[in-house]
Amino acid sequence: MTTKLTKDILIQYAELREEVKDTRRKIESLENQIKKMEEGAVIDCVKGGAGGIQNYKVTGFPYPKYSRAKSLFYARKAILETLKFDCSILNMVFGSTAGFLPLVE
Repeated sequence: MTTKLTKDILIQYAELREEVKDTRRKIESLENQIKKMEEGAVIDCVKGGAGGIQNYKVTGFPYPKYSRAKSLFYARKAILETLKFDCSILNMVFGSTAGFLPLVE
């Protein structure tokens, strides 16, 4: 059985590489958000007390938001590894026949 490098496979490979780039950008964005959250506390003002007219300043760490961001970060890292693996498989199968498939780092 011989596998031919077709236009559809090249299109799929190009789309896969773009998806890798996009996933990397999303991971970088999440890293920046996580760093900002880790740097300091969140401050919010709420009303309450006597008839809801007193203002209170509440300070704390946004644990739910931080937890969601970290979970999403690890999920995207796993997705990136899967995409890179798919690219490497295409390179192994078609790289020797085409000789010009660029590697994904």
